[in-house]
Amino acid sequence: MESLWQRHASRILCLAIGLTLLSVMLRTLPGLHRLLFVEHPRGATDLLLRYAELQRWFAGAPVYGGTIYAAYPPASYMLLFPFIGWVDETAARWIWCILSIVELALLSRWTIKMTRTTARLEKAVILLTFFSAYPITLTLGSGQLGIHILALILGALLLSRSGSGWLADLGTGALLVFAAAKPSFGAPLYFVFLFAVGRLRPVLIAVCGYGLLTALALSFQSSPPGQMLGDYYGKSTEVINAFGGAHIARWMHIMGWGKWTSLASIALFLALGLWIYRNRHADVWILLGVSAVIARVWTYHAPYDDQLIFLAMIPLLRWLRQDGMEERLKLPAACLLAFAWLAMFMPARTLYFPWPWNLPYHAGLPILWGLMLILLVRVARFEHISQMAENSRLSAKM
Repeated sequence: MESLWQRHASRILCLAIGLTLLSVMLRTLPGLHRLLFVEHPRGATDLLLRYAELQRWFAGAPVYGGTIYAAYPPASYMLLFPFIGWVDETAARWIWCILSIVELALLSRWTIKMTRTTARLEKAVILLTFFSAYPITLTLGSGQLGIHILALILGALLLSRSGSGWLADLGTGALLVFAAAKPSFGAPLYFVFLFAVGRLRPVLIAVCGYGLLTALALSFQSSPPGQMLGDYYGKSTEVINAFGGAHIARWMHIMGWGKWTSLASIALFLALGLWIYRNRHADVWILLGVSAVIARVWTYHAPYDDQLIFLAMIPLLRWLRQDGMEERLKLPAACLLAFAWLAMFMPARTLYFPWPWNLPYHAGLPILWGLMLILLVRVARFEHISQMAENSRLSAKM
Protein backbone atom coordinates (compact mmCIF):
# COMPACT_ATOMS: atom_id res chain seq x y z
CA MET A 1 0.00 0.00 0.00
CA GLU A 2 2.81 2.42 0.86
CA SER A 3 4.53 1.61 -2.41
CA LEU A 4 1.33 2.16 -4.40
CA TRP A 5 0.72 5.45 -2.59
CA GLN A 6 4.26 6.67 -3.30
CA ARG A 7 3.86 5.90 -7.01
CA HIS A 8 0.36 7.31 -7.50
CA ALA A 9 -0.06 9.87 -4.72
CA SER A 10 0.15 12.89 -7.02
CA ARG A 11 -2.50 11.53 -9.40
CA ILE A 12 -4.83 10.55 -6.56
CA LEU A 13 -4.47 13.93 -4.86
CA CYS A 14 -5.07 15.79 -8.12
CA LEU A 15 -8.27 13.78 -8.65
CA ALA A 16 -9.29 14.62 -5.08
CA ILE A 17 -8.68 18.31 -5.71
CA GLY A 18 -10.77 18.10 -8.88
CA LEU A 19 -13.64 16.48 -6.98
CA THR A 20 -13.53 19.08 -4.21
CA LEU A 21 -13.41 21.96 -6.69
CA LEU A 22 -16.41 20.51 -8.50
CA SER A 23 -18.24 20.27 -5.20
CA VAL A 24 -17.37 23.89 -4.41
CA MET A 25 -18.97 25.00 -7.67
CA LEU A 26 -22.03 22.74 -7.45
CA ARG A 27 -22.64 22.85 -3.69
CA THR A 28 -20.68 25.45 -1.75
CA LEU A 29 -21.41 28.48 -3.92
CA PRO A 30 -25.15 27.65 -4.13
CA GLY A 31 -25.11 27.07 -0.37
CA LEU A 32 -23.65 30.52 0.24
CA HIS A 33 -26.24 31.97 -2.14
CA ARG A 34 -29.02 30.30 -0.15
CA LEU A 35 -27.59 31.62 3.10
CA LEU A 36 -27.32 35.21 1.90
CA PHE A 37 -30.01 35.84 -0.69
CA VAL A 38 -32.74 33.17 -0.88
CA GLU A 39 -35.89 33.85 1.09
CA HIS A 40 -37.13 31.63 3.91
CA PRO A 41 -37.87 28.71 4.00
CA ARG A 42 -35.42 27.64 1.28
CA GLY A 43 -32.66 30.00 2.30
CA ALA A 44 -30.95 30.32 5.70
CA THR A 45 -33.71 28.12 7.10
CA ASP A 46 -32.30 27.32 10.53
CA LEU A 47 -30.61 30.69 10.99
CA LEU A 48 -33.87 32.58 10.43
CA LEU A 49 -35.75 30.19 12.72
CA ARG A 50 -33.23 30.87 15.49
CA TYR A 51 -33.43 34.59 14.69
CA ALA A 52 -37.22 34.61 15.06
CA GLU A 53 -37.08 32.53 18.26
CA LEU A 54 -34.45 34.85 19.72
CA GLN A 55 -36.57 37.93 19.02
CA ARG A 56 -39.56 36.28 20.68
CA TRP A 57 -37.50 35.15 23.66
CA PHE A 58 -36.21 38.59 24.57
CA ALA A 59 -39.64 40.10 23.95
CA GLY A 60 -41.01 37.77 26.62
CA ALA A 61 -43.21 35.89 24.13
CA PRO A 62 -43.65 32.08 24.34
CA VAL A 63 -41.07 30.16 22.31
CA TYR A 64 -41.35 26.43 22.97
CA GLY A 65 -45.07 26.28 22.28
CA GLY A 66 -44.94 28.13 18.97
CA THR A 67 -43.22 25.70 16.60
CA ILE A 68 -41.76 22.22 16.63
CA TYR A 69 -38.39 23.60 15.58
CA ALA A 70 -37.86 25.63 18.78
CA ALA A 71 -35.89 22.93 20.62
CA TYR A 72 -32.84 24.83 21.85
CA PRO A 73 -32.17 25.34 25.60
CA PRO A 74 -32.62 28.80 27.15
CA ALA A 75 -28.89 29.55 27.35
CA SER A 76 -28.57 29.13 23.56
CA TYR A 77 -30.51 32.35 22.99
CA MET A 78 -28.15 34.25 25.27
CA LEU A 79 -25.17 32.79 23.40
CA LEU A 80 -26.59 33.67 19.98
CA PHE A 81 -27.60 37.22 20.90
CA PRO A 82 -24.12 38.83 20.50
CA PHE A 83 -24.00 37.62 16.90
CA ILE A 84 -27.51 37.94 15.48
CA GLY A 85 -29.77 39.32 18.20
CA TRP A 86 -29.12 43.06 17.71
CA VAL A 87 -29.20 43.32 13.88
CA ASP A 88 -31.77 42.82 11.14
CA GLU A 89 -32.13 39.58 9.18
CA THR A 90 -29.91 40.67 6.30
CA ALA A 91 -27.04 41.66 8.58
CA ALA A 92 -27.49 38.43 10.56
CA ARG A 93 -27.06 36.44 7.36
CA TRP A 94 -23.83 38.25 6.46
CA ILE A 95 -22.40 37.96 9.97
CA TRP A 96 -23.17 34.22 9.95
CA CYS A 97 -21.57 33.81 6.52
CA ILE A 98 -18.36 35.67 7.40
CA LEU A 99 -17.98 33.78 10.66
CA SER A 100 -18.51 30.45 8.87
CA ILE A 101 -15.87 31.15 6.21
CA VAL A 102 -13.31 32.30 8.79
CA GLU A 103 -13.97 29.24 10.94
CA LEU A 104 -13.67 26.85 8.01
CA ALA A 105 -10.30 28.39 7.18
CA LEU A 106 -9.22 27.94 10.81
CA LEU A 107 -10.46 24.35 10.88
CA SER A 108 -8.48 23.47 7.78
CA ARG A 109 -5.35 25.19 9.11
CA TRP A 110 -5.62 23.43 12.48
CA THR A 111 -6.18 20.09 10.77
CA ILE A 112 -3.10 20.55 8.61
CA LYS A 113 -1.10 21.34 11.74
CA MET A 114 -2.53 18.49 13.83
CA THR A 115 -2.00 15.89 11.11
CA ARG A 116 1.56 17.11 10.38
CA THR A 117 0.71 17.58 6.71
CA THR A 118 3.55 19.16 4.71
CA ALA A 119 2.91 18.33 1.03
CA ARG A 120 1.17 21.12 -0.87
CA LEU A 121 -1.29 18.84 -2.65
CA GLU A 122 -2.33 17.24 0.63
CA LYS A 123 -2.81 20.67 2.22
CA ALA A 124 -4.97 21.70 -0.73
CA VAL A 125 -7.16 18.59 -0.34
CA ILE A 126 -7.69 19.26 3.37
CA LEU A 127 -8.52 22.92 2.78
CA LEU A 128 -10.95 22.22 -0.05
CA THR A 129 -12.57 19.32 1.81
CA PHE A 130 -13.60 21.61 4.65
CA PHE A 131 -15.24 23.94 2.15
CA SER A 132 -16.92 21.34 -0.05
CA ALA A 133 -18.08 18.27 1.93
CA TYR A 134 -21.85 17.80 1.89
CA PRO A 135 -22.42 18.42 5.64
CA ILE A 136 -20.55 21.71 5.31
CA THR A 137 -22.51 22.87 2.28
CA LEU A 138 -25.80 21.89 3.94
CA THR A 139 -24.78 23.79 7.06
CA LEU A 140 -23.88 26.87 5.05
CA GLY A 141 -27.15 26.90 3.13
CA SER A 142 -29.35 26.43 6.18
CA GLY A 143 -27.36 28.54 8.66
CA GLN A 144 -26.94 25.71 11.15
CA LEU A 145 -24.55 25.86 14.12
CA GLY A 146 -22.24 22.94 13.40
CA ILE A 147 -19.33 24.82 11.81
CA HIS A 148 -19.16 27.27 14.71
CA ILE A 149 -19.28 24.55 17.36
CA LEU A 150 -16.69 22.44 15.58
CA ALA A 151 -14.32 25.42 15.49
CA LEU A 152 -15.03 26.28 19.13
CA ILE A 153 -14.36 22.70 20.31
CA LEU A 154 -11.09 22.38 18.40
CA GLY A 155 -10.03 25.88 19.44
CA ALA A 156 -10.74 25.05 23.08
CA LEU A 157 -8.73 21.84 22.87
CA LEU A 158 -5.75 23.53 21.24
CA LEU A 159 -5.86 26.39 23.75
CA SER A 160 -6.10 24.02 26.71
CA ARG A 161 -3.01 22.15 25.51
CA SER A 162 -0.99 25.31 24.86
CA GLY A 163 -1.10 26.70 28.41
CA SER A 164 -2.15 25.91 31.96
CA GLY A 165 -2.62 29.29 33.63
CA TRP A 166 -5.80 31.11 34.58
CA LEU A 167 -5.88 33.01 31.29
CA ALA A 168 -5.77 29.82 29.21
CA ASP A 169 -8.38 28.17 31.41
CA LEU A 170 -10.71 31.18 31.19
CA GLY A 171 -10.35 31.21 27.40
CA THR A 172 -10.96 27.48 27.18
CA GLY A 173 -13.98 27.72 29.47
CA ALA A 174 -15.43 30.60 27.44
CA LEU A 175 -15.05 28.66 24.19
CA LEU A 176 -16.71 25.63 25.76
CA VAL A 177 -19.63 27.76 26.95
CA PHE A 178 -20.27 29.06 23.43
CA ALA A 179 -19.87 25.53 22.05
CA ALA A 180 -22.78 24.52 24.30
CA ALA A 181 -25.19 26.57 22.17
CA LYS A 182 -26.21 23.23 20.64
CA PRO A 183 -25.72 20.61 23.38
CA SER A 184 -26.77 17.66 21.25
CA PHE A 185 -23.79 18.37 18.97
CA GLY A 186 -20.99 18.95 21.45
CA ALA A 187 -21.97 17.54 24.85
CA PRO A 188 -20.28 14.11 24.41
CA LEU A 189 -17.04 15.85 23.44
CA TYR A 190 -16.84 17.51 26.84
CA PHE A 191 -15.74 14.23 28.44
CA VAL A 192 -12.38 14.69 26.72
CA PHE A 193 -11.91 18.01 28.53
CA LEU A 194 -13.17 16.58 31.80
CA PHE A 195 -11.00 13.45 31.94
CA ALA A 196 -8.24 13.51 29.30
CA VAL A 197 -6.96 17.09 29.15
CA GLY A 198 -5.87 16.92 32.78
CA ARG A 199 -7.38 20.11 34.18
CA LEU A 200 -10.78 20.46 35.77
CA ARG A 201 -10.84 24.27 36.00
CA PRO A 202 -11.89 25.00 32.37
CA VAL A 203 -14.80 22.58 32.69
CA LEU A 204 -15.91 24.15 35.98
CA ILE A 205 -15.73 27.59 34.38
CA ALA A 206 -17.84 26.35 31.48
CA VAL A 207 -20.43 24.72 33.75
CA CYS A 208 -20.75 27.82 35.95
CA GLY A 209 -20.91 30.11 32.95
CA TYR A 210 -23.59 28.03 31.29
CA GLY A 211 -25.62 27.94 34.49
CA LEU A 212 -25.46 31.72 34.84
CA LEU A 213 -26.49 32.22 31.22
CA THR A 214 -29.42 29.85 31.70
CA ALA A 215 -30.61 31.79 34.75
CA LEU A 216 -30.21 35.09 32.91
CA ALA A 217 -32.10 33.80 29.87
CA LEU A 218 -34.98 32.53 32.00
CA SER A 219 -35.35 35.98 33.55
CA PHE A 220 -36.66 37.29 30.21
CA GLN A 221 -39.62 34.89 30.29
CA SER A 222 -42.68 35.27 32.49
CA SER A 223 -43.20 31.53 33.06
CA PRO A 224 -41.56 29.89 36.10
CA PRO A 225 -38.04 28.50 35.42
CA GLY A 226 -39.12 24.94 36.18
CA GLN A 227 -41.94 25.15 33.67
CA MET A 228 -39.65 26.63 31.01
CA LEU A 229 -37.08 23.87 31.45
CA GLY A 230 -39.86 21.27 31.33
CA ASP A 231 -41.20 22.84 28.12
CA TYR A 232 -37.72 22.72 26.62
CA TYR A 233 -37.30 19.04 27.50
CA GLY A 234 -40.70 18.20 26.07
CA LYS A 235 -40.01 20.10 22.86
CA SER A 236 -36.57 18.53 22.38
CA THR A 237 -38.07 15.06 22.88
CA GLU A 238 -40.75 15.89 20.32
CA VAL A 239 -38.10 16.88 17.78
CA ILE A 240 -36.10 13.69 18.39
CA ASN A 241 -39.19 11.56 17.78
CA ALA A 242 -40.44 13.56 14.79
CA PHE A 243 -37.47 13.53 12.44
CA GLY A 244 -35.57 10.74 10.71
CA GLY A 245 -31.88 10.26 10.11
CA ALA A 246 -29.07 8.00 11.28
CA HIS A 247 -29.16 8.12 15.07
CA ILE A 248 -30.05 5.93 18.03
CA ALA A 249 -33.55 7.38 18.51
CA ARG A 250 -34.59 6.43 15.00
CA TRP A 251 -33.10 2.95 15.32
CA MET A 252 -34.97 2.44 18.59
CA HIS A 253 -38.23 3.45 16.91
CA ILE A 254 -37.59 1.01 14.04
CA MET A 255 -37.16 -1.81 16.56
CA GLY A 256 -40.34 -0.83 18.38
CA TRP A 257 -38.56 0.51 21.45
CA GLY A 258 -39.52 4.15 20.96
CA LYS A 259 -40.40 4.77 24.61
CA TRP A 260 -36.84 3.92 25.63
CA THR A 261 -35.08 6.43 23.36
CA SER A 262 -34.21 8.92 26.11
CA LEU A 263 -32.88 6.15 28.36
CA ALA A 264 -30.79 4.73 25.50
CA SER A 265 -29.29 8.15 24.73
CA ILE A 266 -28.41 8.74 28.37
CA ALA A 267 -26.91 5.24 28.70
CA LEU A 268 -24.75 5.73 25.59
CA PHE A 269 -23.67 9.16 26.84
CA LEU A 270 -22.63 7.82 30.26
CA ALA A 271 -20.93 4.78 28.72
CA LEU A 272 -18.79 7.14 26.64
CA GLY A 273 -17.84 9.09 29.77
CA LEU A 274 -16.79 5.90 31.55
CA TRP A 275 -14.77 4.76 28.55
CA ILE A 276 -13.01 8.14 28.22
CA TYR A 277 -12.12 8.03 31.92
CA ARG A 278 -10.69 4.51 31.68
CA ASN A 279 -8.64 5.39 28.57
CA ARG A 280 -7.72 8.94 29.59
CA HIS A 281 -4.00 8.28 29.03
CA ALA A 282 -4.52 7.60 25.32
CA ASP A 283 -3.91 10.25 22.66
CA VAL A 284 -6.44 13.04 23.18
CA TRP A 285 -7.21 13.27 19.45
CA ILE A 286 -8.20 9.62 19.30
CA LEU A 287 -10.45 10.11 22.33
CA LEU A 288 -11.97 13.10 20.57
CA GLY A 289 -12.59 10.97 17.47
CA VAL A 290 -14.40 8.29 19.50
CA SER A 291 -16.47 10.98 21.22
CA ALA A 292 -17.37 12.51 17.85
CA VAL A 293 -18.77 9.25 16.48
CA ILE A 294 -20.86 8.79 19.63
CA ALA A 295 -21.95 12.44 19.45
CA ARG A 296 -23.19 11.82 15.92
CA VAL A 297 -25.51 8.94 16.88
CA TRP A 298 -26.42 9.48 20.55
CA THR A 299 -29.45 11.63 19.75
CA TYR A 300 -31.24 13.23 16.80
CA HIS A 301 -29.02 14.72 14.09
CA ALA A 302 -29.70 15.70 10.50
CA PRO A 303 -27.18 15.16 7.66
CA TYR A 304 -25.52 18.55 8.21
CA ASP A 305 -24.19 17.25 11.55
CA ASP A 306 -22.24 14.51 9.77
CA GLN A 307 -19.37 17.00 9.94
CA LEU A 308 -18.71 15.53 13.39
CA ILE A 309 -17.05 12.66 11.53
CA PHE A 310 -14.24 15.05 10.59
CA LEU A 311 -13.10 14.72 14.21
CA ALA A 312 -12.87 10.95 13.73
CA MET A 313 -10.94 11.31 10.46
CA ILE A 314 -8.29 13.59 11.97
CA PRO A 315 -6.86 11.02 14.45
CA LEU A 316 -6.77 8.36 11.73
CA LEU A 317 -4.65 10.61 9.53
CA ARG A 318 -2.46 11.57 12.51
CA TRP A 319 -2.00 7.95 13.45
CA LEU A 320 -1.05 6.90 9.91
CA ARG A 321 1.82 9.40 10.03
CA GLN A 322 3.21 8.19 13.35
CA ASP A 323 6.02 5.69 13.83
CA GLY A 324 5.96 2.87 16.34
CA MET A 325 2.29 2.03 15.95
CA GLU A 326 0.73 -1.34 15.15
CA GLU A 327 1.50 -1.92 11.48
CA ARG A 328 -1.35 -4.38 11.01
CA LEU A 329 -3.88 -1.66 11.80
CA LYS A 330 -2.52 0.89 9.33
CA LEU A 331 -4.13 -0.75 6.28
CA PRO A 332 -7.68 -0.73 7.72
CA ALA A 333 -7.05 2.80 9.00
CA ALA A 334 -6.06 3.98 5.52
CA CYS A 335 -9.06 2.24 3.93
CA LEU A 336 -11.55 3.65 6.43
CA LEU A 337 -10.08 7.13 6.05
CA ALA A 338 -10.42 6.90 2.27
CA PHE A 339 -14.03 5.66 2.45
CA ALA A 340 -14.93 8.32 5.03
CA TRP A 341 -13.48 11.02 2.77
CA LEU A 342 -15.38 9.72 -0.26
CA ALA A 343 -18.57 9.51 1.81
CA MET A 344 -18.29 13.24 2.50
CA PHE A 345 -19.15 13.84 -1.16
CA MET A 346 -22.11 11.50 -1.58
CA PRO A 347 -25.47 13.14 -2.44
CA ALA A 348 -26.99 14.00 0.93
CA ARG A 349 -30.48 13.74 -0.54
CA THR A 350 -30.08 9.94 -0.58
CA LEU A 351 -31.46 10.22 2.97
CA TYR A 352 -34.88 10.90 1.46
CA PHE A 353 -34.77 8.36 -1.39
CA PRO A 354 -37.22 5.44 -1.28
CA TRP A 355 -35.97 2.04 -0.18
CA PRO A 356 -33.52 0.54 -1.22
CA TRP A 357 -31.94 3.67 -2.74
CA ASN A 358 -31.63 5.25 0.72
CA LEU A 359 -29.44 2.42 2.01
CA PRO A 360 -26.15 4.27 1.32
CA TYR A 361 -27.15 6.81 3.95
CA HIS A 362 -29.27 4.80 6.37
CA ALA A 363 -27.05 1.70 6.37
CA GLY A 364 -23.77 2.50 4.60
CA LEU A 365 -22.79 5.52 6.69
CA PRO A 366 -23.65 3.99 10.10
CA ILE A 367 -21.64 0.87 9.20
CA LEU A 368 -18.70 3.05 8.18
CA TRP A 369 -18.94 5.08 11.39
CA GLY A 370 -19.15 1.87 13.42
CA LEU A 371 -16.00 0.48 11.81
CA MET A 372 -14.19 3.76 12.44
CA LEU A 373 -15.33 3.64 16.06
CA ILE A 374 -14.05 0.08 16.50
CA LEU A 375 -10.67 0.97 15.03
CA LEU A 376 -10.31 4.13 17.10
CA VAL A 377 -11.21 2.22 20.26
CA ARG A 378 -8.58 -0.39 19.36
CA VAL A 379 -5.93 2.26 18.74
CA ALA A 380 -6.86 4.11 21.93
CA ARG A 381 -6.47 0.91 23.90
CA PHE A 382 -3.06 0.31 22.34
CA GLU A 383 -1.93 3.84 23.18
CA HIS A 384 -3.35 3.61 26.71
CA ILE A 385 -1.40 0.42 27.38
CA SER A 386 1.76 1.89 25.85
CA GLN A 387 1.48 5.05 27.94
CA MET A 388 0.88 3.09 31.14
CA ALA A 389 3.92 0.92 30.39
CA GLU A 390 6.03 4.02 29.76
CA ASN A 391 4.87 5.54 33.05
CA SER A 392 5.78 2.33 34.84
CA ARG A 393 9.27 2.37 33.32
CA LEU A 394 9.77 5.98 34.35
CA SER A 395 8.58 5.23 37.89
CA ALA A 396 10.95 2.29 38.12
CA LYS A 397 13.90 4.46 37.08
CA MET A 398 13.04 7.06 39.69
